[in-house]
Amino acid sequence: MSRDAGPRESRSARHEALALFLRARRKALAPEDVGLQPRTRRRNGGLSREEVAYLAGISADWYGRLEAGLAVVPSSSTLSAIARALRLSDVESDYLFELSGLVAPRRHDAPLGNVPDAVLKLIVSTDRVGMGLWDAYMTPIAWNAIADAMFDLSGYAAPLERNSVVRMLDPYYVAYFGDDYESVSRQVVGMFRRAHAAQPTDFSRQVFERAQAYPDFKRYWDEYVIADEATPAAGPHFRHHPIAGTISIVTTDLFMLRRHDVFLRAIAPAHADADAAFLTLRRLGTASHAE
Repeated sequence: MSRDAGPRESRSARHEALALFLRARRKALAPEDVGLQPRTRRRNGGLSREEVAYLAGISADWYGRLEAGLAVVPSSSTLSAIARALRLSDVESDYLFELSGLVAPRRHDAPLGNVPDAVLKLIVSTDRVGMGLWDAYMTPIAWNAIADAMFDLSGYAAPLERNSVVRMLDPYYVAYFGDDYESVSRQVVGMFRRAHAAQPTDFSRQVFERAQAYPDFKRYWDEYVIADEATPAAGPHFRHHPIAGTISIVTTDLFMLRRHDVFLRAIAPAHADADAAFLTLRRLGTASHAE
């Protein structure tokens, strides 16, 4: 009679899988692959446990415990060091963290120029929902015509002026979000804080400096608001456009696999009676993407 594995059995299986994975990756590397001098006498191929421990800056005994499948609890920094020592890819590093019961570090360092062309084409060609691509610092970098009309994006050529944090007090935004303005602005600050704390850049520092003049920003910042979505509840939400009128929408933010430097925002009509408003928005806006 089969049964689901309990928590203890599940942890044990993960430890064993982690041990097998580490041994396989260690044996797949030669000393010269990692900048070490090859040994003339080597009973088995690959690196030794001592060599991996040396490269990771940890004790050979501690690393040996991991490879033995023992119930040790590595830190995030130790796992990152082992991943570097074993030359693991991003997906392999994520797997290493998952087997250890930890959350893999967020990565913000992928150049925006590496956004796949297919994603940009999807955004600009979609004509029934609003769709845009934002960077982690809350800057719109690509959008279709509906999103342009919704957020009044094409009127701002400079990324800093287009940034959602910088535009917090924009009268257009205040009117557009209506009763949801405070909750959305809190989330925007929380998303910005998460990215800026993880990897501050010259650009994010400019955003931060500009936002110091906003009482709401300072209040949310001092409250340590943290967020990963601009609108956590899917909806329906009501938005107010000066031409299309009040629109009922549903919305969600989507992250690409192992990409935390950008996210897609999709905004759809909540009800059939909002379809006509979306058609109006499509006529008013212009699809674009930042160069």
